[in-house]
Amino acid sequence: MVRAHADVGASDECCRQDQECVDAGNGADLEDDIRTSAVIYMSMIYFKRKDVAAALDVLNTYQYISDPDLSSKSDIAVNDNNRCYAYMELGALKKALADCTASLKYGSLPDAYRKQREIVKRLKAGEVPL
Repeated sequence: MVRAHADVGASDECCRQDQECVDAGNGADLEDDIRTSAVIYMSMIYFKRKDVAAALDVLNTYQYISDPDLSSKSDIAVNDNNRCYAYMELGALKKALADCTASLKYGSLPDAYRKQREIVKRLKAGEVPL
């Protein structure tokens, strides 16, 4: 099982297997759900490693994860919320705000509301976004 590798600290193997899962999808509903979950999970491995740029790259590479015809609303909300976090960490506040707002269209995530308020406050305070 892919996630079992992460439990024993073998996140490189976990990423490799998740990548295979993502690349192997053929459009079936169950496979779309599995591929979407694999993308989110891969990004979380990079976030745990404090490699925000790599996590963002994963989330941006697989555009179907934001497609409501291919991914569930809750997965889209999580994806957009994770992208919001990444952009915040990288100082791209306008992009972060756009993703937090997009996240809230698909789900009511308290974390996304919190981030959205924080970003608006930072922008009003004059922080210069990228």
